[in-house]
Order: sequence, then structure tokens, then C-alpha cells
Amino acid sequence: MIRKPTLLIFGAGASAEYDFPVGRYLLLQIVIELRQRDRLHHDMRQCGFNDGLITEFCRELNDSNLPSVDAFLEQHKDNADYERLGKATIAASLIRCEDKPIFSDRRQLKLYEYIWHHASAKPDKYAGNALSVLTFNYDRSFEEFLRRSLSASHPEFRNRGREFQAAVSSFPVQHLYGSLGSLSDPHSHLEFGGGSDHPALPPTILAAAD
Repeated sequence: MIRKPTLLIFGAGASAEYDFPVGRYLLLQIVIELRQRDRLHHDMRQCGFNDGLITEFCRELNDSNLPSVDAFLEQHKDNADYERLGKATIAASLIRCEDKPIFSDRRQLKLYEYIWHHASAKPDKYAGNALSVLTFNYDRSFEEFLRRSLSASHPEFRNRGREFQAAVSSFPVQHLYGSLGSLSDPHSHLEFGGGSDHPALPPTILAAAD
């Protein structure tokens, strides 16, 4: 267990190891799918965005030559339609990446597993944890990895009851720019693990975008 006060700061590379698209790649992926009228275009239409807005947004996003969708939206912060559509495209794209099998490949030691090796403890000792995380990423991959590791490591946590929730809360994670939603809210429908074939419904995409 980590007893010395420790703050970890996660940039895009932290979740890139788990196949989440970062910066430029996410921007290009969104442009391609909107331009080719692939699934993302269909999702945006289902979310209520019209073809004219989608086409204009896609063209300017690509032609901006900016490094990320976030940078593009910052330059268009007075355009509420672009902001809503841009956030929805990011949310829909990342929801598809929240596929639980991404944690199953352990052939190489990755960052989250390395952290867990140092942070794990006996079930009744997690209250003394001194590790916290500040992340620039929207995805909840670290939180989900932690929850899965806690649940599988300790029989006491298998039912994910009060003791489990207390252990999870001992690892505070703050998303600097926002996240796709809380995994600790029992009333939230923004659960982790949509996967590439998950038919994310418009309310889910828009809630995650918010």
C-alpha cells in the first residue's frame, strides 16, 4: 500500500496503452467516420444533430489542422452547436473503447497494473491509502481497472457492497476537464464496458457528453 502522500498526473498516454485514441488520432477518427457517414455519423443524427451542422463541423474540424478536438472547440467556444456536437462525438467515440477485455492482455506490464502492485493491501487497510490521481482524460479506464482489481483480489469485495465502495473511495480520482460519468453512482446508466458493438443510445451519449 502507498502510505506516503502521492499524486499521480495522467496524460493521454496513460489510457493509450489500453487502446483509447488520443489527441490527433481521435480527431482524425471522428473526421473519417463523419465524412464517410459511418456509425458515428448515424449516432450523431440519432442524437438530434442535422446533416448540415455535421458536414460543416467535420470540414472545419479537419481543415483547422489543430492537434485535438478539444483545441478546436476552444477556438469555437462561442459556437454552442459546435460545442454540443464536438462533445457528443468525443463521448460516442470513447464509449466504444470502454471494452472490458482491454484489461485482460497482461503479456506486458502496463501502468495501471504497476500502480496496483504498489497500492494493493489487505481489505481493511485501504483507508490508509495516500495515493490520489489527477487525470486530463475523459475516460474512466483507471477507475474501472481499480474496481475490477479490488473485486477480484478480495473475496470480501465480490458483491461490491459497502466495504468495496469504501475501498474504492480511498483512491480519489479527479478529472480535470470532466469525464464520461461516475462509476460510483448506482443510479447512473453510464456504466463502463459498452465495447465496440454496444448500441450506445442517444441519451447515453448525450449524458456522457454533458
